[in-house]
Amino acid sequence: MNTTSRTRPRAILRIHFHPAERTEELYGQLLTVVDGISSRVEPLPADWSAYVDLTGALAYWGRDTEGLVAVLRLRLLALHGVQCSAGAGPTRIQRVPRFLHGPGSEHTARFALLGWGAGGFAADNGPGQAVAKKEWGT
Repeated sequence: MNTTSRTRPRAILRIHFHPAERTEELYGQLLTVVDGISSRVEPLPADWSAYVDLTGALAYWGRDTEGLVAVLRLRLLALHGVQCSAGAGPTRIQRVPRFLHGPGSEHTARFALLGWGAGGFAADNGPGQAVAKKEWGT
């Protein structure tokens, strides 16, 4: 009997969708795309976002958190033309807070990942925005 247990680092994603027009049908279609990456999705329709537990999906897809979110964002853009922003961490409480001033902002995203280890990150692909870079210890 194997008594050792392997624990995978948790990866909880908060994703915000930024469509040009909001319809209930589109929101459902976006959640279907997310469900294609991980079936552990908690919709938050009031602000057009969702929590997604990527923990099991990381091993299935063979990617790290940033890579898997990049795939998800690309699918949302390619299939529905919808930009999104995302933040991830080991728990809901430790996710990266909203740090941008909204899609299309001219501000540069800077953040510190205090006590997260390598699992936390943030990204935004609003119009004219680049993916935020990790800045450890700032």
